[in-house]
Amino acid sequence: MNIVVADIGGTKARLGRVDANFNLKDVLDFPTSEHRDFSAILEKYLFQLKLQPDAIGIGVAGAVQSDTVYMPNLGWTLKGADIREKFKVEDVVFLNDLEAFAWGVQASERTTVLKPGKAVSGNKAVIASGTGLGMAVIHAHGGRDIPFATEGGHSTFGPRPGDEELAKFIASKCDGHASWERVVSGKYGFSNLLEFLKHDFDSSHYEVFQACPPETVGSDIGTLARSGNPLAAAVMERFCYYYGAQSSNLALMSFAVGGVYVAGGVALKIKDFLIDKPWFMEGFLNKGRYRDFLSPIPVLLLEDEFCALRGSAKKVLFQLS
Repeated sequence: MNIVVADIGGTKARLGRVDANFNLKDVLDFPTSEHRDFSAILEKYLFQLKLQPDAIGIGVAGAVQSDTVYMPNLGWTLKGADIREKFKVEDVVFLNDLEAFAWGVQASERTTVLKPGKAVSGNKAVIASGTGLGMAVIHAHGGRDIPFATEGGHSTFGPRPGDEELAKFIASKCDGHASWERVVSGKYGFSNLLEFLKHDFDSSHYEVFQACPPETVGSDIGTLARSGNPLAAAVMERFCYYYGAQSSNLALMSFAVGGVYVAGGVALKIKDFLIDKPWFMEGFLNKGRYRDFLSPIPVLLLEDEFCALRGSAKKVLFQLS
């Protein structure tokens, strides 16, 4: 049985296939900006492999409520009925991209400890900053782990004392609502923080960014922060702190005593800041009297870049069982 799996983010779609022994093979990346829709990508992938799939699992960065899925960061609408008809596949399963990560957690062995702790039997949580900010919960019930998606990245941002103007600044840009995704994501977070903080520093510290294309601002901030640019360091400090803060918000809301998994492309690119600087952990533990509740919870960086693909395959097998 060949299961084709896809992980569609805001900048690229990654496709692969899983054979009968659950081996992931033939993983290829396709820039979303170069394709009119997902069907064009899927058609190219299947043509290159000369493959007819038995089932397709599609992880998407968007809310999955039915057989039709809209992806706001791309403006794409995916319809299961159209995919079934065009590619002659009966079983097409959509799932949120963070739900895909959650399904794949148990199949992944590549993790790095961000915060040591002692996991106990119970729920787990997954948070991932990429183009957007996604969150999922793995509910422990009856000896089984049951992953489910959330849209927590769009919940209302809560600034720490002293950063109240940051929330107002973002709200003024985003139809009156400052969400966590506008602070902790690759597409929005770095650029919003840079624009908000630039007036607090000498103009020379900001001038270097004016030559940076918008699509590389996140990696440029990381590079400049490492080289000593104080504005870039201030942006990275806020980003990591709030990444930690929302991670522990998720842990509290989901009672994730089994651990919190940090995933996504941004975390891998700023791994050194998450580990070597105190900012992420300061944000994670800054919960007043609930610091003691959070302290034992381990936080792990999920480094398996194919985790979401494996998770999509697991969800398909679950649906078919």
